[in-house]
Amino acid sequence: MDYSKQWFERLFKDNYPLMYRMAFSMVENADDAKDAVNQVFTQMWKGKPKVSDSQLRGYLLAATRNQCLHILRQRQLRRQMEEALQRDEVACRDEEREELLHELQQIIDDNLTEQDKRYDGLALEYGAKGRVITTFLVDSLGYISDIKVVKLMRMSYDDQRLSQESEEMQQQVKEQIATQLSEESMRMIGLMPRWMPGKMNGKSCNVRYSMPILFP
Repeated sequence: MDYSKQWFERLFKDNYPLMYRMAFSMVENADDAKDAVNQVFTQMWKGKPKVSDSQLRGYLLAATRNQCLHILRQRQLRRQMEEALQRDEVACRDEEREELLHELQQIIDDNLTEQDKRYDGLALEYGAKGRVITTFLVDSLGYISDIKVVKLMRMSYDDQRLSQESEEMQQQVKEQIATQLSEESMRMIGLMPRWMPGKMNGKSCNVRYSMPILFP
């Protein structure tokens, strides 16, 4: 496999129909099926895995299946998040809201795969824990945009590890961890698929949501 442009175009043309049919049979949506197959070819072009010719079709079909399973997991995540956030609208007591926040985080933990999550670098080294409060807009078509971090709450660290640094270095470490966790929280929100848009007077409308992301 030389991964020349001509070879890859021929590979795409020869295998796309079969991969698409398989994807559509799993996700039952034309756009999602196309996205799944295109993602397989994109990852293959970037990674250039070493696969023998005799195993190539099996590799492509397996990769398509895995991508479809990922899409299905994301759909389930979206449904669970929407159901939980609908309950958030009627949760009025602090105890109810705290329980709901933990439920939202559990949905994220259960449905985002390890390839979706990143908790490493300084946050991992210094045992950073805390809650990142994010907001985002779901527009009238269900797309997520305008993701922002409002604040970080209840931050704690591995005191034994952190105490090894000077006071000035400790402050720098905390600031860098805050930046890392903020960026990671926005990235995780951005991974979510399309939502069902909010309704007002029977018409779809933009709705801003607030969501906590817990680390680790």
